[in-house]
Amino acid sequence: MTVALRPTICALALSATLLLSPALARRSPHPTTAANPSTQANANAVNPLRFRFTPAELKGQCDAVLASAQKKIDAIAKMPDGKRTFANTVGALEQVNTSIDDWLAPVDLLSQAATDKDLQAAAGDCNDRVSAFYARLMVRPDLYHALTVVAQKEQFKGDQARLLTENLRAFKRSGAGLSAAERDEVTRLRDELSKLETEFNRNIAQANDSVELDESDVKGLSPSFVSGLKKTEKGTWRLTLLDASQLIPFLENASSATARQKVLTAKEKVAVAANVPLLEKAIALRTRIARMLGYPSHAAYVLEERMAQKPARVRAFLDDLTKRLRPKEQRELSDLLALKKKDDPTATRLDPWDINYYTNQMKKSRFSLDAEKVREYFPVDHVLSAVFEIYQQLLGVRFHELAESSPESKAVGQRWAPDVRLFEVDDAASGRRIGFFFLDLYPRPNKYKHFAAFSLRAGYLRTDGRYQAPMAAIVGNFPAPRPDAPALLRHNEVETFFHEFGHIMHKVLTEARYASLAGSAVRRDFVEAPSQMLENWAWSPKTLALLSSHYQTGQPLPKALVTRMLASRHAGDGVFYSRQLFFATVDLDYHTGTDKVDTTKIWNARKQEILCMAPIEGGAPQATFGHLMGGYDAGYYGYLWSKVFAEDMFTVFEKAGLTSPKAGQQYRMWILARGNTADPDTLLKGFLGRTPNPNAFYKSIGLGRP
Repeated sequence: MTVALRPTICALALSATLLLSPALARRSPHPTTAANPSTQANANAVNPLRFRFTPAELKGQCDAVLASAQKKIDAIAKMPDGKRTFANTVGALEQVNTSIDDWLAPVDLLSQAATDKDLQAAAGDCNDRVSAFYARLMVRPDLYHALTVVAQKEQFKGDQARLLTENLRAFKRSGAGLSAAERDEVTRLRDELSKLETEFNRNIAQANDSVELDESDVKGLSPSFVSGLKKTEKGTWRLTLLDASQLIPFLENASSATARQKVLTAKEKVAVAANVPLLEKAIALRTRIARMLGYPSHAAYVLEERMAQKPARVRAFLDDLTKRLRPKEQRELSDLLALKKKDDPTATRLDPWDINYYTNQMKKSRFSLDAEKVREYFPVDHVLSAVFEIYQQLLGVRFHELAESSPESKAVGQRWAPDVRLFEVDDAASGRRIGFFFLDLYPRPNKYKHFAAFSLRAGYLRTDGRYQAPMAAIVGNFPAPRPDAPALLRHNEVETFFHEFGHIMHKVLTEARYASLAGSAVRRDFVEAPSQMLENWAWSPKTLALLSSHYQTGQPLPKALVTRMLASRHAGDGVFYSRQLFFATVDLDYHTGTDKVDTTKIWNARKQEILCMAPIEGGAPQATFGHLMGGYDAGYYGYLWSKVFAEDMFTVFEKAGLTSPKAGQQYRMWILARGNTADPDTLLKGFLGRTPNPNAFYKSIGLGRP
């Protein structure tokens, strides 16, 4: 069984979570003995999506879907033990869950991206109710008993064994084996936790805090960037603090340290009063629930079902990498301070608002790289077309955009905003329709602030023998086009799109038999690996020639500029990965300590220790660190952990060629198609033809062999 309703969170993504347990969350791909779609009907079946509701209509549908599911589940629970089979118990529960997911998975996207604020709130309320529904379901001893009876009747194999094992573990971890009083308490606490998470993320989504900038503040910024900011009646500009397409270029290019300090300080104070108490209460609830279930900490509870398995193993991984990176980080910080001294000879330290700026200055001076000039070569439409072409060639698929008025588009369903685009995915060899994906790429008020890939409908073998077409969406915030120029992307935004579209392919190219085991529902500390691997394509000279087209001349990136870009790729890696280590360490600290955690005190202490940086007075960046309330609690280390496997997988393409259809098909078969029907170690060994190792990862960040 699964609780989908969650995006795959990447890079700077923020989101709420309804994660109850891995078998209940579509987040872990494992290989499956899936029904092979090539043996089914010519095209996967389409079950239309609905996104257009009034708040009252959405509430009514939420009520109806959950009420219908409750009746079916009660009937399964009442069945006599002697009549139980896999089909009428495990399979039946899976069908109920899939039915809920088919109707309500789009609701999670609405909670993050609906154009109407009231509808967004209603979607969040529905998410809370779905979470509460599953929280109660998963502590039912009668259902746990029913699964145990089935498990004792015979030895199952393949995806049936996987589904049964995942469900048994999920019920046990949810507290189905506790006393009635303990179950009630765990359920109550989880309900409360879910509401805290929803409120936390809603506060972020609806935070439109901005800073007013005058002429002195915008020095160093390109005219095109400034013209893209909202103009005030006074002739000044407003910069939206949680809009990465505005914040990051500002911090990289604004020459005024005072302006950078003003902006970053304001950013670190967004939602502090509302969200810090919510976070600290959530951490306390997580710790309390974990201990009721017999675990010493929330991290111990979470990691039991991850690749890492134990907090001590994660801590050792983080500590080891921190030690390895420290010399590289110190050299880079010293170089950045030297650049700062050229502007301010009295400077004795780097401040938090200096890092992005002087890293950019260093790239300009050392590699003659100007990110704003590079950006001119990456108009959005051209980048999308090129990325699609690369993925099509590599994975043996074809993408076709569907006009909203077309019969095909209407069969898929509605769109939630005017500028959302829809594409069909077909198998190139057979022409068979596989699935669909949506793109929602530009900012708007109250919309999710960063980038994420959302599952809208999982692939699975239907009872009519046809395969359900998977559907997914990228929700992001590229800079919007202007009247005088198309939307232009920084190179790291191109890299981000490669990453996010990798998640889309993971979701859409699944062949798993059961929805619970489909797509990117892999172990959470592996889920980023496939997409992280694909970031490497954004750094290939051959690929860059395809991706780039100057918005005025149409010319690709000059070879000399590509050479400088490649030379700069790992400049700043020490600081970058130290920052990732900082986030991962803080997250682990939050979830391995006592139930009373001072999140600001821990954040500031680790910032000074790992990043060698003084905190901003009055700041509490954890208030907008959505990963902590978005399913990555006690799991942020997974970005670094999965990067090890990403770089190892990339060695296959380095040998075979980045556009090798043979390697692409192996990747599609072993990593993308199989879903959660085997552990990641099994998938990796199958794809690599050997046991994974960290050599490529350490080499990629300039640390040599372990």
